[in-house]
Amino acid sequence: MTNPFVLTQYISPAYFCDREAETARLLTNIENGRNTVVYSLRRLGKTQLVQHLFHKLREKREVLPVYFDIFHTRDLDQFTLAFADAVFRSLSTDSTSMLEKATKILSNLRVTLSIDPFTGSPTLQLDIKSPRESEITLRRIFEHISAQKQQVIVAIDEFQQVAGYPGGSAEAMLRSFMAGCPNIRFIFLGSVKHLLVSMFASESSPFYQSAEMMKLGKIETEVYTRFVRRLFREKGSEIPEEITSEIIKWCRNHTYFVQRFFNKLYTIPGETVGEDEVKTVLRELLLENEPVFNDYRRFYTRFQWDLLSAIARENGAKNIYSSAFISKYGLGSASSIRTAMQSLLKRDSIHEEGGKIFVTDVFFSRWLEYRGR
Repeated sequence: MTNPFVLTQYISPAYFCDREAETARLLTNIENGRNTVVYSLRRLGKTQLVQHLFHKLREKREVLPVYFDIFHTRDLDQFTLAFADAVFRSLSTDSTSMLEKATKILSNLRVTLSIDPFTGSPTLQLDIKSPRESEITLRRIFEHISAQKQQVIVAIDEFQQVAGYPGGSAEAMLRSFMAGCPNIRFIFLGSVKHLLVSMFASESSPFYQSAEMMKLGKIETEVYTRFVRRLFREKGSEIPEEITSEIIKWCRNHTYFVQRFFNKLYTIPGETVGEDEVKTVLRELLLENEPVFNDYRRFYTRFQWDLLSAIARENGAKNIYSSAFISKYGLGSASSIRTAMQSLLKRDSIHEEGGKIFVTDVFFSRWLEYRGR
């Protein structure tokens, strides 16, 4: 590793910070036949947690881990394609065996391979022409993995997408297939809490009480500080405890933004990291993102933008409907704020945490905060 502050993938336990209690809970659930819903803000480390869990499971016994992300899927056909690709990728050692296995099991379809333009890796393509073909294909995939000798763990990222599939029958169909695979453990990951709660806690939902809910919180400052300082010491550089903890707090302990900051700070040469190096990285991070942040204006109304700026400048806003807040930032009326809030919450632009409202993207929030001065 040239830079131990990993941004996009899981490497090994040495570069993975904490999550000991969460990992232990997931292991316990698997060992005791319980499915789990893991929910948190986006980019807080859900995917890496699952990959860390898979690593731990492989150390203990032979398992077949299946992970796939359905954030970009819009219907059951796309779900089926993502699921098939993940399953046969896990079962195969190369693209040839991947295609052979998929063609044999999914004999109801024309199966081909294409090259993913972003990753360069082979990807399955299924010629699904009807909802009925999706149903048959899903049944065959579930039957196949249910018959495996290894323990199968299926992790589905951004699972709340299923609730928005057209037709209204996707949840019931998937639930019936999953219920027919008692030897498979499922981990449902997601970032939209209210949708996941509706799916797993509503009596009218097919997934009602079929999984244990688990919130993934932020890593404590002290724990993250020790992790960061260890990695810097291993390269022969010292970063003071106070500076480290201040950076983590500035990033609001949000995993992705903490990793991003220290990933850049790590590249600065020298035996000691000081305030000057930190200020340099802070400035670079905000300036390099400024064109993107400025472009965000196209996606918000003027009032929504002003409200986001006000929330950012408060560094966590309370009492946003109060006359004091409205007057301080010239926001007009409480009813206008209420309307804008509904839109911003739906778009995941803001979130509530500890009784305060925050702009979800930490770097965007900090840019709005400094820009407003």
